[in-house]
Amino acid sequence: MWAHQHHDDVFLGKHIDKVYQLIGLNMVVYGHDESTVHYVVAAALDQFLHEEIPTWEYKTYVLDNDKHTPINLLVRQTLVYYEIFLKDYGSHDRHLVKHVINEISKNMSINTKGELCNKLIVLHNIHLLSPESLHIITVFVEKHVHGSRFLFTTN
Repeated sequence: MWAHQHHDDVFLGKHIDKVYQLIGLNMVVYGHDESTVHYVVAAALDQFLHEEIPTWEYKTYVLDNDKHTPINLLVRQTLVYYEIFLKDYGSHDRHLVKHVINEISKNMSINTKGELCNKLIVLHNIHLLSPESLHIITVFVEKHVHGSRFLFTTN
């Protein structure tokens, strides 16, 4: 899905509504202006969650590689969604995908009503991952289709 670079309220409203309608599907939201893409996704999440979106925080994960490398991720989460702001992780991005994103995506969530539901995983700046890591993510998208939905953003 393309998000326009100009800040016309009509276009932004249409994009927010479209992302909100498709939020149960796996999708990529892209555009020329990264801040517009993030705004569209945040506004759609605000409608989807029906509650205040939590603040961003850094979490440290220890990768299950030879050196057990600690890695800091900028995340925000609720019971039904997990949002990660990716950066360039160099040679560690494959391990990040295999050991962090896989663990997050393989289980369903329980919403505030106590019902099982799909978990929405939002990965910002997906273009910063290597082609090998992107291939691994496509495998997880297919493998965990019954428990998780992915929303990717890129410019």
